[in-house]
Parts: sequence; C-alpha cells; structure tokens
Amino acid sequence: MQDRSLLHHTGYSEVGSMSMPPDFKYRDTYFHGRPRHEPLSRFLIRHPSMSCSRRAKLFAPFEALKYFGDRIESKEVVYVRKKELSREEQDNLNRKLQLLHSMLYVHSGSRRKSPVPVTVTFFSPCKDTEHEAYGSGGSYEKITGKVHRIDTRITNSIQIEETTIPLSDVTDISGDLFRALDNRERKNYRI
Repeated sequence: MQDRSLLHHTGYSEVGSMSMPPDFKYRDTYFHGRPRHEPLSRFLIRHPSMSCSRRAKLFAPFEALKYFGDRIESKEVVYVRKKELSREEQDNLNRKLQLLHSMLYVHSGSRRKSPVPVTVTFFSPCKDTEHEAYGSGGSYEKITGKVHRIDTRITNSIQIEETTIPLSDVTDISGDLFRALDNRERKNYRI
C-alpha cells in the first residue's frame, strides 16, 4: 500500500484500493456521495423511490439465455420404456375396440360419435430430439372424450375428440361402457 503523505504530495487521492488523479472529471461528484433528500422535499415528492418489487418487475421479462428454462424443464421429465402387453391384456383391449367399433358403425355403416366418453391410456414417444430418451422412451398419457373414429384398415388409429392415437400405442381403454365386460372377465378369471 502506498504512503498517504506521498499521495497528497502528488495530488492523487485514495479511492478504495485505487488512486484517483487530480484532474478526474467526476471527482467532486464522487466525494459528494449519494444524494440524500429530506423526507418531504420537492425532489422526493416528484420522484418517489421505487419499491423493490416494482424494480424487480423491470427485469422480469429479461431472459439472459433464451429457452434455458424450457430446456431445464424438458430434462426433468421422466421417460420410461414402452411395456409389452400380455396376451390376456391384448385380448381384452381387442374386445373393447370391437365393442367401440360396433357402436360407431352400426347397421347402416355410417360413422357416428360414441354416446359415452371413454378414457384411453396410451404411450407417447419422447419428441425432444436432444433428450437421451428420444427414440427409445416416452411417457404414458390419458385422454378422456368421445370416440370419433376407429380405423383398423388404413391408418390403424383411434380418434378421441381431436387427438388421433395409433392403436399400437394404446395400452388400455376404460369407461362406464366397459364395466360389464370387465366384471364378466373377473368372474371368468376366478373360476
């Protein structure tokens, strides 16, 4: 550290750990310090100090790294591998699909909406190309609504409201319509 007498002799002043040259343009402003106003002064009445919460709102829309929050959230999603259905589960699912199909395409062959909503559980593959589960994992989702279409010939899919799901990804169909079918299978299983 420099000797204070040497600083005054050369005209330099000490500011923290740095020395300030005598011809520094804002020297007086620096030594004057932060402005202090009386509580009811004209300046404070015209320019009230901003609260911390309002000051924080100024920086809220600022995102230093674009889409970084989305990337973090996408990494937090837990993906699983698609499970294979057993023979009994596959047969049960096929019976439910046949029942739904017969309700939609009655005698005339025209298509109509199912009268009761059903809940379809299906496997949704990972769509994030930068996630390690892309191509091998996904998540199981449920959708509830009325069936609009079942196509077993061309697209091999089922349409619930506006969502089209491949039949190969469907793992279960449930609803009030299938309660009798499920009860009958449970009774057969007990015997």
